[in-house]
Amino acid sequence: LLACIYWLYCAHLIVFLVIVFKSLKKHSKIHEFVLFPLVVVIFTSSYPMLFSMRLGDTQIQFYAALQAIDLVGVDGLDGIIALVNVMIFRCLANRQIDPSLRLFKKLPWGLALSVVCIWFIYGGIAHSSWEKNVSSWSVLKVGLVQPNEIPKIGKRVLYPGYGQVY
Repeated sequence: LLACIYWLYCAHLIVFLVIVFKSLKKHSKIHEFVLFPLVVVIFTSSYPMLFSMRLGDTQIQFYAALQAIDLVGVDGLDGIIALVNVMIFRCLANRQIDPSLRLFKKLPWGLALSVVCIWFIYGGIAHSSWEKNVSSWSVLKVGLVQPNEIPKIGKRVLYPGYGQVY
């Protein structure tokens, strides 16, 4: 019963995140391009769960996106993912913009696009620099040799030249 309650609680991370975001959006004047990534980062980094949900962990093969986490950590990548998602949502939800509001709407979009572009430009430069440096390194081949004996619990015989790792 306790496990069911805990897993139900964990499954509602997104629900709690959206409720807090909608409430803060209603009662504050902070633009959603700032508010949504901030709420996502706070929830994904501090929501108590057995197995954490990090959006940045899903980008393991996206090298240009990963490079800037050396400066801000995976929380920064979580924020960038949330920012891009809210931007895509706004593009799809607000296809028609009132012409009188166009100038007001351009500033948040320009700033958000600048942040995303800077993130990926840094990532591209850092990744190409890393690839260039790695290609000039000398190579050392390493082999792992283990003794061929049956695993057992208790004292083990340590042979010369072999190590034991836990």
